[in-house]
Amino acid sequence: MTKELLERHADTCEEIGELERQWKALPLREMLSFQEQHGERMAQLVASKMETEAFAGSLPWDKRKLVRAVMKHGPRWDLVRREIHSMKSPDALRMEYNRIFENNL
Repeated sequence: MTKELLERHADTCEEIGELERQWKALPLREMLSFQEQHGERMAQLVASKMETEAFAGSLPWDKRKLVRAVMKHGPRWDLVRREIHSMKSPDALRMEYNRIFENNL
């Protein structure tokens, strides 16, 4: 698991949703063609999403809370701080987040 993959989680979920919306809007005769064009990308996105969610689920509760907030907002530490209702500074949260990866790699 890399920080970059985890920080792109929200974009990954958004892209999955967009591909699903496009697929559902197609006429039946065009769905197979769409599947052939975008099937591999969709599989990669779903695998990435599952990997990040499994990683977050494997962490202790306090670290999981921080990681899930980063998955939602990316490395925008003020938003993360508000999301988890932390009294720590944004820099302290950033360092705590970095330590999660130092210990798990």
